[in-house]
Parts: sequence; C-alpha cells; structure tokens
Amino acid sequence: MKFDDGSICSLTYTCVGSTKYPKETATVYCDGMVYNLQDYLSMNVFGTNNFSIILDKKDKGHLKQLKLFFDSINKSKVYPVPIWEQIQATKIALEVEKQIKKG
Repeated sequence: MKFDDGSICSLTYTCVGSTKYPKETATVYCDGMVYNLQDYLSMNVFGTNNFSIILDKKDKGHLKQLKLFFDSINKSKVYPVPIWEQIQATKIALEVEKQIKKG
C-alpha cells in the first residue's frame, strides 16, 4: 500500500518460511526509529533511546477488545475505534483481497 505522504506498507503472509523463525513479526520505520515486534512477546526499539520489552505471554489484545465492545454496548461507553476507521480497515482488506485475486 502507498500512502499520500509517499510512505509504503508491505505485507507478507506466507507459510513457506522456516518454523524456527518467529511466526508473526512486524517492523515499523518511523521518524528515525525502528520498532520490531516478534510474536507479540517482544519488541525491540532502535533509535534515539534503544530499549526492549519482553512479555511472559502473548497478548494480541483480543480479550481487551471484547471487553471494550461489551462496555460500549452494555454501559453506553464510546467504542475506542471510530466507525470511519473500521470502514477504512474493511476497505483496505477488500482491496488487498482484490489485488491478490488479480495475481
């Protein structure tokens, strides 16, 4: 994906790599910093202040997401993700699917 400011996003979803490599990784380059997430267990940050975060267990945020959704319905709290962002994410996912099918 290419954004208006010229930055790009590249997504690779594959099952052909080594099982010894972390299953889920993300690397973000932003403002002279590099953020590297591995398997939702560790994140290394490189740049002005280098540091690492290591968790004892994976937390992809699913439980928190469900709790926030429940609270927004049952306690009349505002859902933290605006509807326009949800629509935008859906449009992106559908466009990615369309591009994959074009091959």
